[in-house]
This record gives sequence, structure tokens and C-alpha cells, in this order.
Amino acid sequence: MIRTYDDLELGYVKEVLERGQLGWITPGGMQEQFEKAFARFVGAKVAMSRNNAMNGLAEAISVSGAGAATEVLCDPIVHFGALAAVWFNAVPRFVDVEYDTYNMDPASLRANVTELSRAVVVTHHWGYPARIDEIRQILDETNKEIAEKLADEMRADVSAAVQERVRKLVSEWSQSTWDHAPVSVPDDARAILEAHVCGLIRDCIAAVRAAAGGE
Repeated sequence: MIRTYDDLELGYVKEVLERGQLGWITPGGMQEQFEKAFARFVGAKVAMSRNNAMNGLAEAISVSGAGAATEVLCDPIVHFGALAAVWFNAVPRFVDVEYDTYNMDPASLRANVTELSRAVVVTHHWGYPARIDEIRQILDETNKEIAEKLADEMRADVSAAVQERVRKLVSEWSQSTWDHAPVSVPDDARAILEAHVCGLIRDCIAAVRAAAGGE
């Protein structure tokens, strides 16, 4: 293959040699120029370059929250996604591929997303782009489903814990004495008190979520 270059490329080489720095240490250097140009080209706000793809992949996994007792979804064809998961003590969970492109099968991805999932590594094999739009839609939907499920479980756990605590407090109170006479609390009154306290806890949770920008 014949490689062609002209004064533009030679000018870039000269600029790097004169600066003596290629990386991010030098403000306005070639790396910074490339990142800004690439971001403009793909329509992104920010682009970050790394010295190789594996380091970039590992960095992405590191900020996903993946770690021990969590999973990273990846295809079984190229091993780099699984390696990045193992580096952070996460478990690689392999998603099936399409027979014609060997890219990640969105249907298999949907079937494999769980509450333990923290990241998805998608490989575009041999010039065939993966179905990213479908994959992103699946992740958006499943993330919402999982978030709602976890929220329901949290509310249930809180309610159960509060009810148990209230029952214990009321029981201790009723077993105490007031002027040497036991205090009798009707069962329906206990139930009303428990429901009221649980409602207050749920209201507090909702207020915290709203303040944090959640639903």
C-alpha cells in the first residue's frame, strides 16, 4: 500500500518535534488539538484520547461501578471486554452474537441484563457496525425497570423495618407501667401508628429523590 502525505502532515510532525511533547502535558499540544477536532467531527461535547484501546476500555469499565459481585456484559468473540471486567474483579457475562455479523445480538442482551449489570462492552466486528441504537434503547428500558424494582424493594424493606421497629417500641411501651398500671394499646391503634410512620418515611425518601433530581 502506498502512503501519501504532504506539507500538512509534515507540518504536524515538525510541530511535535519542536514542542518536544506529544501528550496532554503540553497545553494546546497535538493531543489536545486532536481531541477537540474529533469531538467536533462526531458531534460530541468532549473527546478523550488514550494511548491504546485497551486502556480506554479499562478506564470506561472503572467508572461504570463494576467490581466484585457485579457483571459486565460482553460478546464472546473478542476477549478484551472480558479482560477489562476481570481487571476490576467483575464477572464477564457473555451475550450471544448474530450469526451473520458476529456482533452483539440485542435480543440476547435484553435476556442477560440483570440487577448485577454495570457495563456493556460492544465490539463492531470486521467493519460491521453493531446495532447500537437498539442496544441503547434496551439499556434505557431495562435500567428504568431495574431502578423501579429496586425502588419498590427499598420501600418494602423500609416499611418492613419501620413496622418492626414501631411494633417493638409500642410493645415495650405497653409493657411499662404508668402509675403502676400497664398501658393497653388496641391492635387497630398500633396498625394506624405503623402505617403513619411508614408513610412519613416514604415521604422523606420522595423528598430526598426530588432534591437529588430524581423522580
